[in-house]
Order: sequence, then structure tokens, then C-alpha cells
Amino acid sequence: HGLSESMRATQQAAARSRPPRTEEDPLRVGFVGRFTEVKGPHVLVKAVRRLPSEVDVEAHLYGMAQSEQDRAYLSDMKQAAADEPRIQFCGPMTDENRVEAFASFDVLAVPSICFETGPYTVLEAFAADLPVLGSNHGGIDERVDDGESGMLVPPGDVEAWAGALGQ
Repeated sequence: HGLSESMRATQQAAARSRPPRTEEDPLRVGFVGRFTEVKGPHVLVKAVRRLPSEVDVEAHLYGMAQSEQDRAYLSDMKQAAADEPRIQFCGPMTDENRVEAFASFDVLAVPSICFETGPYTVLEAFAADLPVLGSNHGGIDERVDDGESGMLVPPGDVEAWAGALGQ
């Protein structure tokens, strides 16, 4: 399944509006998806927290928690990240903020710990001309060429994710 023409146009607009990077800019890592354990945003949060403070990285997490269980999961993540200014919970991804959000990312994180058959966010990242830092299983590793279009790391391995972010 590919992106719709309107989504492809939106992501291409994001690619065109991305500001040029400078040496002083932090690495801006985006997460877009449901705040649920199987999507693995907690892995990204823990990995950023594990990095030394001098590692200049920002994680911008966009998404929604749909069930009561997912709202508790999101609350726990926010509490764990409360003292970490490099982690920002940005609310839901909407048609209104999608271009600006994707234009602000340097890389899209897809830290799923479950087997993804065809992660739509990987296609969105590529349409927005972004590399993907993703879990090396399922549809993610079928689409991401490690070292070319992104980097693949073991699902759920916080140390490996921290290492990849630091790199």
C-alpha cells in the first residue's frame, strides 16, 4: 500500500520546506504514531534519557493514546521524561501540523517492538526525504536499506537505540 497523492504532496512539501542544517543544530528525531506499547515510543524515550547530556538530540513525539491502557502508558512515559528537556510530547499529528512537523525532523524513528507488516510512517518518511531509524524486523527492515535509507536496530534494545542516536 502506498501513500495517497495528497499525502505524497504533503510530504514533498515538508521535504521542500526543511530548513538547512547547521553544525549547531541538534539531531531532531521524530516519532509519529499511536502511543501504545507495541509501537515502541518508550524505547525512544528511554534511549534519549540514556544518552549523555552533551549529546545534542531532540525527540519530538506526535501521536494519540486511544484506550485507557494507552493513556496510562502515555502518562507513564511523560512522567519518566519530565526531567528530560530533549524529549517533547507534541500532541496528535494533524493535517494542520503535518508539513511543519515532518519538515522539522532530521530522521523518523519507528521503534516498533511488534511485527509491522507495512508501516505507513516509513513510506511517509521516505516521501518527506527523511531517513528512518527503525526496528529491524517485519515491514520496517523490508523497506529500510540499512546504511542507505536509514539505520536498523534490534526492536526493544534501548542500548542499541541509544547507540544509534549517539552515532
